[in-house]
Amino acid sequence: MSTPPPTCPCASLCRDTPAPAHLPLPPLPSRSDVWLDRPDTLRNLEKLFGAFQGLVRMPLAFVLAGDFLSNASTSHVLPAPHALRSALGALGQVIAKFPRVAEESRIVLVPGPNDLGPGNVLPRPPLAASLLSELEAFAAVEATTNPCRIRYADKELVVFRDDLQHKMRRMCLLTPHGDPTKTDEEENEMFESMVSTQLRQSHVCPLPLSVQPVMWDHDHALRLYPLPDALVMADRTDAAHATVGDDPDAATRCMNPGSFGATGTFVCYLPNAGEGGEVEVSQVTADE
Repeated sequence: MSTPPPTCPCASLCRDTPAPAHLPLPPLPSRSDVWLDRPDTLRNLEKLFGAFQGLVRMPLAFVLAGDFLSNASTSHVLPAPHALRSALGALGQVIAKFPRVAEESRIVLVPGPNDLGPGNVLPRPPLAASLLSELEAFAAVEATTNPCRIRYADKELVVFRDDLQHKMRRMCLLTPHGDPTKTDEEENEMFESMVSTQLRQSHVCPLPLSVQPVMWDHDHALRLYPLPDALVMADRTDAAHATVGDDPDAATRCMNPGSFGATGTFVCYLPNAGEGGEVEVSQVTADE
């Protein structure tokens, strides 16, 4: 594992040794709106960890993106620190039930737009160390920036958590095609339009500064050049995925895991399945 230079606020996970050619790279499950203050979300996490713990090779990392409190987006005040600390402590209790998850994978925590932090500004720093006091016993837990970058072998993934689709729809001059409520992820034209704009602008948030403030000294952490192999655009809208690019070998796999807290959906990125990797959209249901 290695860390990025101190001048770059974009955290990364890196395994420098290439994976053996005869072994598949492990999947990378991602989900957003992981509401740790709700018992049903914690039960779904237990089902998810339990299913992956039965695999021969554990995933490189489980990416958990905020908001981590269910009322964070509806409350008119910032979440109380003790409430978030308690919710993260509940996550620690879940991790403790699955030794292979704690020993062989990483738990990557990406702060959401309404989690405790510096406000409406990008990039967002990691969750404060004081909030993670009950997770100190787990070396697998890594609090990262938003956005963050994950590197494994020759693949690079960018993870960005923001409700960007609604913001971009308000700013667009021409009405985009597609229905944002579609349940068929492969036909969600609005999602494909959004990620195509991000990749063509080489920026995770191509909005005016009056709409989305940016810490100018760290704007380089928001850029998408060179283009990553995969872009996890964690949005509150329905789960979706799309492949952007004319060359299948150089195309970027884009995915939105949807709201894990509301619908139980998540995505898995399979780095070396097919040309450029494959994306699987899954859902944890109440009867599983």
